[in-house]
Amino acid sequence: VLVRSVARARMRMWVRLAALAAAVVVLVGLLLAPRVLPSLSHIRLVEFGGKAADPAKAAAMPEVLNGGPDTVLSLAPSGLAILTAGYLLGLCLVVGQGLASWWRVRRWVRHGEEVPVDWLTGPLAESAGKVRFCLIRESHGSPFLTGWIKPTIVLPASLWLRFPPRVLHDVVRHELTHFRRGDLWWHSLAAVLFLPFYFHPAAWLLRAGFVRDLEISCDEVAAGPG
Repeated sequence: VLVRSVARARMRMWVRLAALAAAVVVLVGLLLAPRVLPSLSHIRLVEFGGKAADPAKAAAMPEVLNGGPDTVLSLAPSGLAILTAGYLLGLCLVVGQGLASWWRVRRWVRHGEEVPVDWLTGPLAESAGKVRFCLIRESHGSPFLTGWIKPTIVLPASLWLRFPPRVLHDVVRHELTHFRRGDLWWHSLAAVLFLPFYFHPAAWLLRAGFVRDLEISCDEVAAGPG
């Protein structure tokens, strides 16, 4: 039952990650299409009856509809410029929020107190040799794993003082499972794939579901034997 539950959670993770990746591929394809596909300027205008329009009438159509070609060309770029500016502004805000969170965690780790691993026992102590443990005084709700180059498990002081060693062992086992599976890299990949679609609610739901299934599968693996 545990194996099936972990498999289902991981399958949902990959489906959501694949959906984000597919959306990015479609977006890149749409952006590159004008450069790759032949120019469409030679295509004739088609009338409602399905017949090709007279070239003379087609050339005169912009003037007939809008009083001049400059009027047609001046409206679209302004609207596109507003949309582009709004999109880039929102993207900068999302990226800035992520960078601010990264800098805050980096400051916590830099000023935190390193905890030796001699309080761990059994197989847990052996698998913790490549990870640094850092105790922070900030009121962060739960422990977490950070650092691609120097993996660090951050432990809030409140959790350290409140719970007995048995509970701390379970917490560390959960974070070490994240480390062994490389979940930090997958989490970062999902965040990068999410960025181009930050404005769409479906992207937020996919990302939240991916993180939730990541935690569920990690909990179930950590709760297993060993």
